[in-house]
Amino acid sequence: MNGDTKALVTLQGKPMIAHIEQHLRAAGVERWIVSTNTDNDQPIKQVIDEGSDTVVDTQQAIGPLGGLSSCFQWLHTQMPDCLIYTCPCDTPFICAEVVHQLVTRMFEDQYDCVIAQAHSRLHPTIGVWRSELGNVLNDYLENQKNYRLMKWIDTLHYATCDFSYLPEKTFANINSPTDLLNNQ
Repeated sequence: MNGDTKALVTLQGKPMIAHIEQHLRAAGVERWIVSTNTDNDQPIKQVIDEGSDTVVDTQQAIGPLGGLSSCFQWLHTQMPDCLIYTCPCDTPFICAEVVHQLVTRMFEDQYDCVIAQAHSRLHPTIGVWRSELGNVLNDYLENQKNYRLMKWIDTLHYATCDFSYLPEKTFANINSPTDLLNNQ
């Protein structure tokens, strides 16, 4: 996005991270953390609610696995034994129903994680995870050089939750200035 921090890019009058925060609140999430790949998290802290936190990716340049690993580490000390819901900041049209359905599916079995699927496409960055997967992920990162999120998920006991009944736009990523312009 022209070098801008995606979370802070304005969409429909507010930063994209504020759209995510809105759906988290609607889902009843009381506390949330933002994983960032920059040490300068002050601008994000100014946008998110008090009581929310930011964590800096401890492993840079490995994509979503870096953010997930940092969140697991933070949760291990702050909120052990909880479920983690993940959603990229560039999917501002996600809705509270996604959180509810992923959590519901998680309790149908002893899954390690449940990820979203919609319109014949997996969305592995949108999911619910057991917090105790932190050590499993750390072991994987130490022994593998493939940092694709789905590669790691394939090693877990996971399920998908189909959201094809929701509009495709629900899972749309805002990755470029053109995407941003088309969604204003």
